[in-house]
Amino acid sequence: MAVLGLVSGLLELLTMVLMITLATGSARGGSRVVPWLGSSRGTLAGAALLAAAGAAATTVVCARVTSRIGASALTSVRDRLARHYLAADWSAQRAEPTGRLQELALGDAAQISLGAERCGDAVAAALRLGAFAVAAFAVSPLATSALAVVVAAVLGSVRLAGRHTQAVNRRAVEAASALGTALTETTTVAAELRVFGVVDEAAEALSQASGRAGRLHGETMFRATVTPRLARDLAVLALIAVLLLVLWLDELPLGTVGLVTLLVMRALGQASALGATAHQLRERLTHLDRVEEHLDRWATGRAPGGRSCPNAGAIRLAGVEVTYPGTARPALTGIELTLRPGERLGVVGRSGAGKTTLAGVLLGLLEPSRGQVLVGPGDRPVDRADVDPREWFGRVGVVPQQPTLITGTVAANIRFLRSGLGDAQVRAAAVRAGLGPELASWPDGLDHPAGLHGTALSGGQRQRVALARALVRLPDLLVLDEPSSALDARAEEALRAAVATIGPATTVIVIAHRMSTVLGCDRVAVLEDGRLTALASPGELAETEGYFRDALRLADASTSRSEHRVL
Repeated sequence: MAVLGLVSGLLELLTMVLMITLATGSARGGSRVVPWLGSSRGTLAGAALLAAAGAAATTVVCARVTSRIGASALTSVRDRLARHYLAADWSAQRAEPTGRLQELALGDAAQISLGAERCGDAVAAALRLGAFAVAAFAVSPLATSALAVVVAAVLGSVRLAGRHTQAVNRRAVEAASALGTALTETTTVAAELRVFGVVDEAAEALSQASGRAGRLHGETMFRATVTPRLARDLAVLALIAVLLLVLWLDELPLGTVGLVTLLVMRALGQASALGATAHQLRERLTHLDRVEEHLDRWATGRAPGGRSCPNAGAIRLAGVEVTYPGTARPALTGIELTLRPGERLGVVGRSGAGKTTLAGVLLGLLEPSRGQVLVGPGDRPVDRADVDPREWFGRVGVVPQQPTLITGTVAANIRFLRSGLGDAQVRAAAVRAGLGPELASWPDGLDHPAGLHGTALSGGQRQRVALARALVRLPDLLVLDEPSSALDARAEEALRAAVATIGPATTVIVIAHRMSTVLGCDRVAVLEDGRLTALASPGELAETEGYFRDALRLADASTSRSEHRVL
């Protein structure tokens, strides 16, 4: 880009020299500047045309190069954002508002791309300005002084006008981000807003957020518009004063005066462009800082382990405590729990007892604040922190409370971006998960469209697709996080039957509110206020443990009332 800028400046300079020579009829002046062209007006005119064409061609090439610089920067920033976000700890991902990654990758990355293009333009403009300054010095030292005064006036005015630009732009970006978050949240609760009759209130809140973002955007645009214009006007005043001084101090030939005037005017244009570019770069720095802040936030705090993973179904939690950032009270504390390979363990407790946090620890999504997670046989366990994360996550599976499906077919959701899974494996997993009747009824079978985020499927079907996704590569450890909480009795029974087909090679953790979901487990763990208060078979707990016994009695009473109403 530097070479192109210099070539462009030299070609433009040559064009101006030849045009002034032709306009003044000073063949002698033309020969003195470019003696190898001779004194023929035809030769000078042809050379001027060639120089102008060369300058135009160089401008096109410069534009192509700057556009490629911008596209490369855009791709690079988006790639870094995606990779850092996906490599971040689950707690860091969960802390981000909905849509934040899209906002950074689409909005901030685009602004950084424009900034990269402007950097290329700034380099070219600076070199053109340098070429004009050298030429002015060769023609007249006083002209060089004129250029220096013009540039100083432009840069000084730009610096004065843009002193607070970055702070204002940052507030504008933050306001736009807050508006984007509010809009995203509005789309997710649109039905609730209508049902509860608060549509007008939601619209007013969005209007206020939009107004604040609009005012700050207007302030930013005002500064972006006025800064280059102010710089240009101040520079013109300085130019007139300095040229008058030059003409008063030194009687110059008409051709030289014309050349000096053109050089100074072009230098003014380049200096003004530099000022505008500097202002735009100041604005884009806000977006760059914002992206870098998130990249630093998503950087993982510990180096990944490199040890191979033993059986992930054999796990021991040793004194595990989990405290979420920004909270003083631990979500889990003093957890001592050993899972045997192939065991079915139920986890119950009141809301907020720590069940989902325990699931995150078992899956490896959450690292303990204290204590250890040991995996493998009891005689030679391995600290999971030393295990290769990719290998670990290839050995576990999960069926969340609210499964998230990708837009595509049922088969694509079961494969879930994992290569090497044949149609036979996908079909077998679907049948094992209880989707056999659906596959027989869907005309497209596994290619049945799931709809946008799975909206074409029922809740029970989405749960079974999520189960098939977990079973397509039989995991050592499978966590079912309240899988039946949103299902009716029939769908729950179908899911329970599907889970019952899982072989003894897989350790299954069932986190549940419904007592019926864990009655078939080998053992049940009871959590209260983040502590493990009981661990025994369902039969033993039904006789001895207060919470489990009471919850089971309430569940039985509820079932009896439901049956009575049906009868």
